[in-house]
Amino acid sequence: MIYLIPLLTAMLLTLLLLKLSGIFKDKTEFFSAGRKCGFTLREMTTLWRLAYNCGLADPEVLFDSLPDLNHCITLFIDWSKKNGSYESYATQHFLEKLYSFRSKVSLEYEKKLGIKTSREISIGQKLRILVTGSGIFNSKVIDNSRELVISLPVQSGSVLKMTSSMKRAWWEGKKIAVYFWRKNDAAYVFDSMVFRSASRNGESSLFLQHSENLERTQKRKSIRSACELPAMLYFTGPAAQYQVAGDDEEGFRCLIENISENGAMIRIGGKCRRDLFLKLQFDMDGDFILMQGKVKSVEYNKYLNQSRIHFECTKISSQMKKMILAYTYRIDSAGEEQKKIMELMDQDSEEDSDGEVLPENENSGIST
Repeated sequence: MIYLIPLLTAMLLTLLLLKLSGIFKDKTEFFSAGRKCGFTLREMTTLWRLAYNCGLADPEVLFDSLPDLNHCITLFIDWSKKNGSYESYATQHFLEKLYSFRSKVSLEYEKKLGIKTSREISIGQKLRILVTGSGIFNSKVIDNSRELVISLPVQSGSVLKMTSSMKRAWWEGKKIAVYFWRKNDAAYVFDSMVFRSASRNGESSLFLQHSENLERTQKRKSIRSACELPAMLYFTGPAAQYQVAGDDEEGFRCLIENISENGAMIRIGGKCRRDLFLKLQFDMDGDFILMQGKVKSVEYNKYLNQSRIHFECTKISSQMKKMILAYTYRIDSAGEEQKKIMELMDQDSEEDSDGEVLPENENSGIST
């Protein structure tokens, strides 16, 4: 019997150590995730306590679960009001960080609800088609399988008379930007090209190339403008300084196909991977522009051995941003067209909320 006491003590100590190691492991992972999100040690300690009091089995879910984060923020506000610290600078500063972080979590949370490819667009979906320099057209999806088939786009106020075949022929080979508001979701945009036209079930139709890179716009106001700007592309790292490329840096010639102050579509030879960091240098109307950021996604054409890079700009000087804005709003009156199409996106979202249906435009034609 006397030998059992040390044995039981050793077993209890082992179980205790295992439990503590599990706790410390969870806490280490939690604090590591919190540090990446920009929280201080003191703030992460508070978040850990919040997660514990909220009964979260896995406290780390706070960093990617919007409902759990909302609940913890509400709990923190209640606690601070009860103990009289709500108006203090420390509490308000922490809440400011929490709200900022909540915005990031919210965007990621909403992205999970969205769609990624044009193959997921529903039949009957109303579309807004932007042809730079020619205006905005209304259309809808009539079939979605191997290709995206849409009704012949129509435009308000057009008086030009054409036969159906002439109207279809006008669209063939056109590069277009397709906008739509997805019910109970958000606004989307993607670039495409009309590769053929035909009559489908007695209705004049256009056949579009599918896109695997739908951009969820969140009704943003910065819209890309089509262009053809030669540029130099340099691959960097996440900690690269915002500065002009040196003579010792290897650059690659590329072509910018569309641009905004927040990013660009870049065509380059060869195959490129997503999540790479890069800098882009080019001249725009005689002004030097430097943009740095990340490869958001890539469309690779193996037959041409070319990549179309969706570039997200994260570093740019305020002066250069103004230069890009001035440039984009001068191209083929694109500025007014883009402002108008964002107003239409707002209108479509309001009609979605109100449950109304936008009447179809019966006037079919092309404006010049």
